[in-house]
Parts: sequence; C-alpha cells; structure tokens
Amino acid sequence: MAKQQIKHGANTKEISIEYGIKEADIIDFSSNINPNIPSNLENMLIEALKKANSYPDINYKELRESISNYLDVDSSNIIVGNGASEIIYLLAKGLEKRGAVLNPTFSEYKRALNVANKEVISIYRDKDFKIDMENIKQKIDEFDFLYICNPNNPTSSLDDLKDLIKYFMGKDKILIVDETFMEFCQDNEKTLLPFVKTHKNLIIIKAITKFFGLPGIRVGYGISSNIELLNKLWSIKEPWSVNTFGENICKQVLMDKTYIKKSKEFYAGQINYLYNELRKLPNFKAYEPNTNFILMKSKILKASEIKEKLLLKHNILIRDCSNFDGLDEYYFRVAVKKKQDNEKLIKGLRNL
Repeated sequence: MAKQQIKHGANTKEISIEYGIKEADIIDFSSNINPNIPSNLENMLIEALKKANSYPDINYKELRESISNYLDVDSSNIIVGNGASEIIYLLAKGLEKRGAVLNPTFSEYKRALNVANKEVISIYRDKDFKIDMENIKQKIDEFDFLYICNPNNPTSSLDDLKDLIKYFMGKDKILIVDETFMEFCQDNEKTLLPFVKTHKNLIIIKAITKFFGLPGIRVGYGISSNIELLNKLWSIKEPWSVNTFGENICKQVLMDKTYIKKSKEFYAGQINYLYNELRKLPNFKAYEPNTNFILMKSKILKASEIKEKLLLKHNILIRDCSNFDGLDEYYFRVAVKKKQDNEKLIKGLRNL
C-alpha cells in the first residue's frame, strides 16, 4: 500500500478511507491532544449557540481579559487568533525581512515564512535535540527574528531560554517562543511569561487547542509588551477570526481549575508510565519527554512501515516524523493518551 503523505497528525478521515478502517476505530496517537474533555462542555456549546446570531466583539475585550486572568499578564499585551496557527502566520507577515526556524520543529513556521515571501534561515539543534547557542550565534547576523517551540514539537525537549532572550536583547532581534505545550509540563519554571513586561523583543504563542482538548475550537493567542508590533498585527489581522463558540467556551474553560488540576495529575502519571514502558523495547529508542508526546527512533523498520503495520494490525495511528527537517525516516512520534490506549500501543510496538 502506498505511503500516506502526512504533514500533520490527526488526519483520521483520510487514513480511514485509505486503509479501510472505520474512523471511530482508529486510536489516534498522532495528535497531541488532551483526551480528557472539559466538564459541562455541552452546556457551553448551547450557551454559545444562543449568541451565534451576533458578531463576536471585534476587539475580543472579554476574551483577552479571561486570558489575562489565566496567565496573569496585561490584557493589552494579548492578541487573539483562530488557533496558534493564525498568530504564527500574522507574525510572519508583520515582522520585517528574514525569519529563522530552529529545527526539527513544527512545519508551519517555515510555511508561514514562505507564504509571507520572507527569507527562511534554518538553524539546527544538537544531536540530543537541545538548543545549541553556538549554532544560533553563528547565524545571528543572517536573520531578524527566530521561531522556537518550547517544549518542542516533535522532540518533546524543554529548554531554559533565559540566556537566549538576554542575548537577543543585545542583538536587537525578535524571539518568538511557541509555548503551546507548556501547560502539560509539571512545572512552568521555564516559561518566558515573566519576561514579557521587560523584554519587548519577546513574543509568546499559546492556545487552548492542546491542553484543553479542544482542537476544533480554534482559539490561540500571542503575548507581547511590544505595543507597536501588536497594533501592526491587529491592523493586518482578518476581523472576527475567532467565532462565538471559541470566544465563549474559552472564557469558561480557562476558569475551570478542577479540570486543569486533574489534567496535570493525569499527565504526571501517564507520561512517566508510557516513557518507562517504551524505553524497555529493544528495537526502539524513546527520547525522554517533557510534555504530552514522545519522540521515538526505530533501529530496524522505517517509520512508514511501523505506521502501516500498527494501522493494519492494531488500528493504531502514529505520526511519521520523516518529513520534519532534521529527522530521518526512522523517527516517529506518539502522544500520551489514556492508560488503556497506552497499553495497546506498547503491545503493538512489542509485537513488531
């Protein structure tokens, strides 16, 4: 069977058609989404539906205040968008000249730069997927802004960026840090949110997509104290890109402290459990995770072969990482899911 070309995870509809598997039967380890649904979601949707005959607030004042209370940042430092992806693309359009990407990482940074007709400078992590400051310093004069994912997708590595942001201040460079997966970490000590007020060259991207398990509710946001840049982004942003459902649901789930606490407790157990089991498999290398997914490298089969065998024998979908810049055809990624699903993944890989 021909290899399915996947740019992102969670393409279960196409997979079900290609492999003749019912979509509902696929166990999707390709998508890094919290499997726990926020409580009272149905009532939130019904409440939002009642407001669907009106436009959302074009400035999203209440939504930005909700995010402000959740993160303890000034609401004037927040811009909202249709998922983190809209913020990524807005920055590529709004920032000047040359953009750099720290690979291997999320492919949309490079694509956003290409769409905006910006020059793309590729920088690479070290062999352990940690940030190599020397690589960045060697390229520093070649770019004006840099995208970094922290924790990084797909490597699940988490870096302390405090020295990097200080270095960028001295070089008058913009640092864009995508912290979409930071909530899954057991502590947030490495978030750069405390630096927003004092470092105008810092922009942080976050979303409700991953941690709150709501990829279909497209709400993302950027945080920066660079008001001049935020005003420019608002001026080129499409109006009403966050709909009434996203606006109203986001305002409620960000206040659900019980859900947030239970999700963190759930992941504290399951990340360690899955990693400890996967590292026992003799023909695979499991990289130590810092967030809700684990990068794997096969010692024998290619990732495309593993993906197909798991689908045909176990209805399990993994993320083939061979199209990430900096990874080869033996890398793949698996999300951390509920224990019964994690057990099926372990069994499937062991059977290979």
